[in-house]
Amino acid sequence: MKKINVVCGVIVEDNKYLITQRGDSKNLNKWEFPGGKVEPFENIFDAIKRELKEELSIEVTPIKKLLEYNYKEYNLCFIECALGSNKIILNEHLNFTWISKKEFEIYDFLEGDNIFINSLLTKP
Repeated sequence: MKKINVVCGVIVEDNKYLITQRGDSKNLNKWEFPGGKVEPFENIFDAIKRELKEELSIEVTPIKKLLEYNYKEYNLCFIECALGSNKIILNEHLNFTWISKKEFEIYDFLEGDNIFINSLLTKP
C-alpha cells in the first residue's frame, strides 16, 4: 500500500511551538502540528507553504526538514518554518495556541505526532 505523504509545520517563536486543535469528526479536539497532504508532484516545502496558507491564512518560509517517519498509512514529514507577519485565522481548526516544551504532556495530540514530540523532548 502506498503511503500518504503529509507535511507538518513546526513554528517556534520565543521558545513556544504553534499547535492547532482538530475540528473533524475523526480526530475531534486532538492537537497537532498544522499541515496536510502533499499533492502529486508537489515538493514538501511548497506543500507546507500551501497547507498553512489554506488552514491558518499565514505565510511561512520553510527552513529545513526536522524529522520524517512512517506512521500507519502516512509518511509524516515535520518541517521547521519561520512565520511571516500574518495574523492566524482558523479556517479548519477549532483553536490554536503556543506552548513550551514542558507543556506538550498537557495536550492530547494525534498519535502520529508523538514520535516527533518525543524527539523534541529528548533534545537539550
